[in-house]
Amino acid sequence: MHTDQLNVSCGAEPSFADPVERFLVSISAQPLPLGPGKVMWQFPSCIWKNSIHITRRRSYHVASFSGGALEHIRQVEHWWQELLWLLGSVPHTVSKLEIAHDLPVDGADSIASLQALVPGETSKLLSRKGLPVEWFLAQRDADQRYTGTMYIGKGTTARLKLKVYDKAHERRVRVGLLLPPTTRYELTFMKDYKGGGISLRDAYEPERLFWDGMPGDLLSRPPGVAPWSPADGVGWSAGSPVDRLPADILSRRVSDSAELDVLARIADEMGPGGRVWLLRRLAERLGVEVQGSLSMAPVASPAASEA
Repeated sequence: MHTDQLNVSCGAEPSFADPVERFLVSISAQPLPLGPGKVMWQFPSCIWKNSIHITRRRSYHVASFSGGALEHIRQVEHWWQELLWLLGSVPHTVSKLEIAHDLPVDGADSIASLQALVPGETSKLLSRKGLPVEWFLAQRDADQRYTGTMYIGKGTTARLKLKVYDKAHERRVRVGLLLPPTTRYELTFMKDYKGGGISLRDAYEPERLFWDGMPGDLLSRPPGVAPWSPADGVGWSAGSPVDRLPADILSRRVSDSAELDVLARIADEMGPGGRVWLLRRLAERLGVEVQGSLSMAPVASPAASEA
């Protein structure tokens, strides 16, 4: 069980936006500006689709993390803890939290059971008023059985929504990845779930919140899972951030920058002064005045300097 999507908002001052982006730079994420006040970050080394959106508006800021990005970050435990600490370092609101739970069950079997349990176009599994049910099904090539996805509450403003799908089929069709039979259950909790109170602790320890929202008719709560309450995240901290010196972050980022390598090669097409011209443009972009003349000169490697 894990957090598969996370949206957090805060005021414009104080804000977690700058510290979070500093953290993303330190763990080799790459930024892509999407327009005024919005940047998408991605991990190029990640084999699956991933994105982190940082949005800055005049009165508020928002950080949105996809499942792929969170999975990449969770590969290093202290990264996940540090991210949650940074998000929680200022007054904030968890506006959306999606929790995924995988079971080793053939998706076609799960879909067949769900069709018997949810026969109509609406369902009261999540709400007394009833929410719309949508099915997206297809026949598997291997056995001609129907499988796919069921949604409850999709496209609505409901505080709790459900998605159940054949994860093995989805991975095989989308990216050609072979998984054993797997059914995924995803619950999406909005900020006003049960009066509000979902927290970053729920992102780090999702079991209690997941089983609070999961209908018993669908899955039974395992023994030993403590009940959830809206105050579970009060006073909770994921730990403390790693002390990364700015010079270390910048030095590593410059050394590892493939983009700088490409820019240098393009500058070389301008002739002997191309890299000097590029350096002046970089200084201008950084708001730094370059005094005097610049010239190309060989730079000794660290090994040569030590010798």
